[in-house]
Amino acid sequence: MWDISSDIITALSTAAHNGANITVIMPWSERSSDTSGAATLTAAGARVKWEYTTASAPATATSTTGYESAPMDIHAKFALVDGVAYMDGHNWFTTDVVMQDGIAGDFAAIQADLENFPAAPPGNSTFTTDKQLSLKNESAYLQSVIPTLTSSANEYDFITESFNPNPSGGEYNDDVYDGMCQIAALPAHVTMHVVVEDFSTDSNAAQSALQNLMLLDPNASVRSTSSGQEKISMVRSAVGGMPTSAWFGSSNSTTTDLFDWGMNITNSTMLSALQSYFDPVFNSASAIPSAPAGTAAAPCSSVHP
Repeated sequence: MWDISSDIITALSTAAHNGANITVIMPWSERSSDTSGAATLTAAGARVKWEYTTASAPATATSTTGYESAPMDIHAKFALVDGVAYMDGHNWFTTDVVMQDGIAGDFAAIQADLENFPAAPPGNSTFTTDKQLSLKNESAYLQSVIPTLTSSANEYDFITESFNPNPSGGEYNDDVYDGMCQIAALPAHVTMHVVVEDFSTDSNAAQSALQNLMLLDPNASVRSTSSGQEKISMVRSAVGGMPTSAWFGSSNSTTTDLFDWGMNITNSTMLSALQSYFDPVFNSASAIPSAPAGTAAAPCSSVHP
């Protein structure tokens, strides 16, 4: 995981006290917020491994603490428990949506990341452990659903922690925003519900991009919340109804490649869980400020070929 929560510290410490073989991998770059939790885990009998991206190990390994070099930080939230993979987009809080994935190829990709940190993380059309490929899949998902959004009764939902479209970066977080922009610009004026974390701290470019969605679509509502959230793109055929499809992952809509995951979701149980997560977060979030008076809507860019 990226940041260790009190929920997971308690669960893993209890498991270690009960004799389970526990290894927890966290990025060395997040040690300022994770060190206390790591100490609690090692005291309970768990092993902690710090994943680092510098040229040399930051410290000497011990019986309870190890170090492993990797080409990029691990931001994904993975758990391998007795041969079954579990995946979260947040940090294992009790309100999170956690997916149990029994697909052999997905398990192998997660296992490869956690054991070997490959320079080229595995990826395919539906599941990947590379952030930019994950965002590329999210962009492709948006392009695939755009033709189905033909009415204001259709709903598109989006939630992320970090949001920073940066056209000069040429990375796939730009394509995610461009797809959202294209949805907002549809003549049907789709009902769009968007949630980001701490809009007030976003860059001017990010704030303008989010406000632009509301300029393009009178049925778009962009809201902000103070706490970090899951990362979801989701479509419903009717406002407030059951989602018909979604993209779900741990990849924030930003640049910088990380070990992250993302995949398309069509399973009805998962879609119901994503709906149950999204709706209360959106309903409790605060509306962002509108664009200044007289601001014209900016046209949408094309996605990467």
